[in-house]
Amino acid sequence: MLKDFFFDLLDEYTTNNTVIANCWEEIEKSYGNKKRYYHNLSHLENLHAELTACKDQIAMERDDVCALLSRYSLQYFQEE
Repeated sequence: MLKDFFFDLLDEYTTNNTVIANCWEEIEKSYGNKKRYYHNLSHLENLHAELTACKDQIAMERDDVCALLSRYSLQYFQEE
């Protein structure tokens, strides 16, 4: 679900599917690291699902959800 969201979102900014796939692979590699206990890919998927489920209640557009996920994930991107 998160992967599809990511690909759909980036597809609006580039038609280069290789670039999008490479970006996703970097995210999977970083957040799939065995040393990550909590801030992992599952955590981001859950966050995305929760925000998507209530986006009408908080009046967030798709790009807002993405921006929030990006800001949140950048905070923990270097965590190992």
